[in-house]
Amino acid sequence: MRDLVRVGLARLSEKDRSFWETTAARMVDNQARLLARQIRIISNIDRADIGWTEELLKRLGMLHLLLEGFTRRN
Repeated sequence: MRDLVRVGLARLSEKDRSFWETTAARMVDNQARLLARQIRIISNIDRADIGWTEELLKRLGMLHLLLEGFTRRN
């Protein structure tokens, strides 16, 4: 997540589907299915849509909240 913010939102449009699917698969392997679902939703955001950055920020915010909850569950 930090890397995504560090490189910037515009660079996310350069990521291909395999980047997102690999990340989502790792989340599933670690019993984090809700995180994987959010990652897959992010991967499906249409970067040609005029409001894609707002949608991306909304989903990244949700992902951040889920990550915080996941890391604090123990």
